[in-house]
Amino acid sequence: MIEASDELLYLICNFTIMMKSYLNLMILLSLLLFVSLSLSAAKRVEGYLIMPEGDTLQATFKLPLTLGDSPNYWRIQQYIKMYDEYGGNKTIKIYPKTVRELGFEYEDELVKLRSVYDEKGTLQTDTAVYHYNNLFLKVELEGPLTLYKYHYKLYVWNFTEAYVMQKENGDLFFYRKWFFRKDMSQYLAECQEVANKIEDGQYKEANLKVIVNQYNKWYRYQTR
Repeated sequence: MIEASDELLYLICNFTIMMKSYLNLMILLSLLLFVSLSLSAAKRVEGYLIMPEGDTLQATFKLPLTLGDSPNYWRIQQYIKMYDEYGGNKTIKIYPKTVRELGFEYEDELVKLRSVYDEKGTLQTDTAVYHYNNLFLKVELEGPLTLYKYHYKLYVWNFTEAYVMQKENGDLFFYRKWFFRKDMSQYLAECQEVANKIEDGQYKEANLKVIVNQYNKWYRYQTR
């Protein structure tokens, strides 16, 4: 009787181990499928390239998409594929180092991405490898102070975004989320009115576009 109970316990343990291994395998396969689909989804869109010399060229891009059918900006930041001028499905990779800007229209939005040189490695927060420290950043607001949106990975399957700023041709600025008031008031200290409103809490992170517009308005008035 004891031997039978031991044998049953042994079988149950083996079955439990097998089920755990099976579930782990299913999770791994599901993750691989998810990653594969997210990397392979793409759409053909018309757009443009601005070359380093200033020439504008018409282009047709193979736009990478997320599983939600929105542009995969994390992938585009590193490069974008362009169909060759002879048609067909042959593509070449366009790296940020080789052009000044690219753009395309997607769901009634004119999307503009600018080639930015990240000299100090400010934005290398994940495993992305940039082409000579250059990357394409999505332009949100343009002016003496330009507001970009930066996309990065927290985990293998978890993408998020953050805002990045640049004064004319200066270094990129990436404020710390939990130190928004301190970082932003110091960064915009020359514009005392805006800096004071940030320091006093009148302007918060939710008002970032208002902050950028107010700074640009002040800057243009000072330099007119």
